[in-house]
Amino acid sequence: MSGNTWCSLSTAINIKNDSQTRDGVAWFKLSTSGNIAAQGYVASAGNYLIYPAIVHSASGSTGIVFTLTSGSINPSAAYVFAGSGTAFGGVHIAAHGASPSTDGASRWGDYSWATLDPNGTDLWMATEYVPSGFQNPITNFGTRIFDLA
Repeated sequence: MSGNTWCSLSTAINIKNDSQTRDGVAWFKLSTSGNIAAQGYVASAGNYLIYPAIVHSASGSTGIVFTLTSGSINPSAAYVFAGSGTAFGGVHIAAHGASPSTDGASRWGDYSWATLDPNGTDLWMATEYVPSGFQNPITNFGTRIFDLA
């Protein structure tokens, strides 16, 4: 890791052959000198990727977690992964959303989280999605926590 800082944020993105601007992920690797050492985007045609969080391991693997949603996908917990020296692969769904959001506050949550396991290899992630079963009377979103080993 050499002291580099990795960060991610939501961004508007235009995707080739997609007629609408979507929510995607911008990610950055900042060097110890404060320069941008690497940067990129993650997007999925027809879908919205919201509230990302990123984690990078000493072995060089990187994961980004976010909520994935669209007109045909209920808010789901999703992620992308890049092994050491490889580019991010496709979007993977860790937990499918059970229904549309019924958030009484007219907003979708505000967080995702990612951290390195004490073993130095596994990536732990959390993000919001719509689980099945019990629902809060005001909103129906919950948090999915998962491990990428």
